[in-house]
Amino acid sequence: MHPEADPNLAGPERPGLRRTLDRLYEAGGMLAALAILGMLVAILAQMGLRLIAVPFDATALSGYLLAAATFLGLAHTQRAGAHIRVRMLIDRLPQAARPPADRLALALFLGLALYATCWAVELVRFAWIYNEVSEGLLAIPLWVPKTALALGLALLSVSLADALFTGAPDTQDNTESHDG
Repeated sequence: MHPEADPNLAGPERPGLRRTLDRLYEAGGMLAALAILGMLVAILAQMGLRLIAVPFDATALSGYLLAAATFLGLAHTQRAGAHIRVRMLIDRLPQAARPPADRLALALFLGLALYATCWAVELVRFAWIYNEVSEGLLAIPLWVPKTALALGLALLSVSLADALFTGAPDTQDNTESHDG
């Protein structure tokens, strides 16, 4: 295993790039948590405002925050090894073939993530150029929620490249069950 991929290193013992990447993944996870909290606030505001007959529709806003939470949390979840993976197939391979198969799966996933990131950035650019706004009571500029999508996919791509090239812990053989 690459020395920078040791999850047991903490604080100042971790090399600078490893510490920076870990903070980046944590920041994505924190932004995802804030988006979920934002959904709660929006829904509670809608309920409270409905009681005093003030029109407020949190449906679109909650949907955008849900998408933001989903995509911004991808890298953090991947780093924790909590994504559904190709374990059913890889675990059936001989022990010697598992690491290369895992790397191949990571490489394919990285390719898909990079492709999706490029298109997500294009979506943000088009929304900005054409000044797209959402329909409904809240006219939200659509480049804002689309930016969360692009940022989350970019973080996932970095996380996958990190795992692929440094042999991060989530690429190691996990034989324990995560069922609880």
